[in-house]
Amino acid sequence: MARSFWHQLVAAAPAADPALTVLGAELFWAFGRSGAALAQLEELPTAEESPLEMADLFPQGTDLARRHGGEEWLQELCLLLRSHGQIRAAEQLRHQVGQAWPPSEPQVVRTLHHAACSGGTLISRCLAALPDVVVLSELNPLNRHGEAFNPSHPLALYALQTDPLPPEVLQAEFLGQIGQVLALCGARGSDLVIRDHSHSDFFLGAAVAPLQPVRAWLAPGHPLLSAVTLRHPLDSWLGLMAASWHTQMEPATLRSYCTRYQAFLDAYVDLDWIHYEDFCRQPEPVFRELCDALGLPCDTTALERFPSVKLSGDSGRSSDRIELPPRRTLPEAVRRELADPATARELRRLCERMGYRAAPE
Repeated sequence: MARSFWHQLVAAAPAADPALTVLGAELFWAFGRSGAALAQLEELPTAEESPLEMADLFPQGTDLARRHGGEEWLQELCLLLRSHGQIRAAEQLRHQVGQAWPPSEPQVVRTLHHAACSGGTLISRCLAALPDVVVLSELNPLNRHGEAFNPSHPLALYALQTDPLPPEVLQAEFLGQIGQVLALCGARGSDLVIRDHSHSDFFLGAAVAPLQPVRAWLAPGHPLLSAVTLRHPLDSWLGLMAASWHTQMEPATLRSYCTRYQAFLDAYVDLDWIHYEDFCRQPEPVFRELCDALGLPCDTTALERFPSVKLSGDSGRSSDRIELPPRRTLPEAVRRELADPATARELRRLCERMGYRAAPE
């Protein structure tokens, strides 16, 4: 009965007579203070069966739900949504009607992934400008290219003098520090966003790394909400060349870059993709889309406040305006590469998958 009732709930038209919807006359019976209230929700669909949004639960708003069910019931509903893997809906509920609620354990972690020189810093700064959001920028626990002078990191200094640290030590160090950060965020009522350094995983050295540690190490212990931001790969490649970062990859060719970018997309194929060009052309709706993907309340005034936010990785941007930068001129070396049919084919395949034309617009 509960599953049947649930499907009727979701199918209710927002424009229907409120007496016929879950927030009308039936709400008090189904979700009120009666002892059977939560029993009606015990068979919520799992996230794999049907990802939910708050509009599915409360098509006419959460204020009436609060009056009928009460704050305590809404907190129980939030926990029930989490138990069904409906993390995004649970976080939406927490933000819409429960700003003062203590964070549930384990805490939700947001992760953001993108290639270097793809506009990710601009988007991350806008997220960091949201109220009660903390962004850890360019995090990758397996990138151990530290300097000899590193006074705050004894394990890094140890590794410089002896042998590389074992993976289990790196993982324990990473999870321990993230746990401390989450505790600090919870104490101040903040949500954590980790902007990982995907360049370390996919575009360094002779091969793609076998493990992407941020999500791989966090997933067993924390619900994750994640998104990917994309930019036309030829523009990103030109940015890498301008910064001389393309030489960190072996071989340092556009064809190899396209192959590695495919591996990046494969790793995050299940996540929402946000296009940098769309964000620059229509900041507010695309920013809302990103915030929704991460289960964050969207405050578009962050798009005005972001210039005051400083994050690492901003070496390629000189403007504090949200706009597409001028297109770089193709170097002769890139023109020669594009004349190679195999390279042109790999770029075309990648662009088609990402939703771009092979030649940037």
